[in-house]
Amino acid sequence: MATNVDLILNLRSTREWNSRLEEADGAMDWKSSAGAEERSLRMERILIAARTVGINAPASSSRITTSPLREDLTLQEALIARAVQFLQRRQASGAVLEHDWRVLTSNTKILEEGMEESRSALRLADELPVVASASSEGRLRVRAVADRYLQAAGFLFDRAELAAYLAALQEDVELTNAEITALKGFLSQVLLEQVAGHARKLAMPGRTSTTAKTECVPAPTLPALIASLRVLGLTDWDELFVEASLCEQALTEDPAGAYDKMEKASKSDYRAAIAESHGAASAWLNLALFYRNGKRFDDMQDALKHAANAPIDRPDVLMDAASTLLRTNRDLPFAVQLVQRYLASPTVEQNPPFKAHYLLGNILEKQGDKQGALKEYQMALALAKDFGRAREALNRVNR
Repeated sequence: MATNVDLILNLRSTREWNSRLEEADGAMDWKSSAGAEERSLRMERILIAARTVGINAPASSSRITTSPLREDLTLQEALIARAVQFLQRRQASGAVLEHDWRVLTSNTKILEEGMEESRSALRLADELPVVASASSEGRLRVRAVADRYLQAAGFLFDRAELAAYLAALQEDVELTNAEITALKGFLSQVLLEQVAGHARKLAMPGRTSTTAKTECVPAPTLPALIASLRVLGLTDWDELFVEASLCEQALTEDPAGAYDKMEKASKSDYRAAIAESHGAASAWLNLALFYRNGKRFDDMQDALKHAANAPIDRPDVLMDAASTLLRTNRDLPFAVQLVQRYLASPTVEQNPPFKAHYLLGNILEKQGDKQGALKEYQMALALAKDFGRAREALNRVNR
């Protein structure tokens, strides 16, 4: 039978535990207790992190192995599991745990879900861009994005702040759809690293944590980390994806509303087809043609400029872009530059040089430069003497 002392201790333990649960839940909504100045400084720190250079530089190698990341995750899982088992044995023996450790033992499901989210993200690694790092193999860019955000946020996850961070980041660096999809898992992994740092104190006493620390942000408490994992797990990632993906935003601008009417699976396939090129010129050309069909000519021109500056995955994209500008009578000087650039590069069989000279002649003629057009039509005929359209155009400008 429990003594009065036991009852008093149990009552005190229960009250303390409930208090700590409230504290952990409070960490989920820290804004309610933070002052306006604190919130402002916090957001400023997050936006500065978003605009810091270093994640758009090409990696020295396109190859990366995810083995270290997988090994780190396995080690974190082992440390946390070992600490939880130790604490559970202490509880079973009647020991009263400190409040932080009770938070750890009572939230194992949240930790397991975070681990699985991290593993899912690592399975996407082959699709993710790499940036330069001290390692010769480079580093996954999305992991750097996750690190920066959480360090600047003091490891307190907040959906609205993450959305603001991603918007600021993508003013200079566009994240791929695969990166935004995987970001949740990498955020989980960064938080789990911090949890493992606490668990190490029990699982490996005498060893210091190797997790990264920042000078301006205090070390996160275990309840705060668990609360962040909980909030992250409850975040509707499909909704945040739509908000953060620049590709998705462009697709939803469909003037006919076709994209919005698609089922979720169809949207996913459509996004994947466009994102597969990793921002290559052909993807921008497809978007420009989409805008042209919707008579959104300013957007079309902007997409064609992006195509010209993007990695050229098909040389004839330059020809198609110039032809699109000619047909819509938009920015003809830019169209001339595109054809000249095509002629200066290795051409392809579908658009041999004589066709390029003929297209350039059409553009110059449209601009009123008959002498320039005449020269290009003559060049086309010199390369293909039986090219009837070039001969007709030559006769036309000679009248």
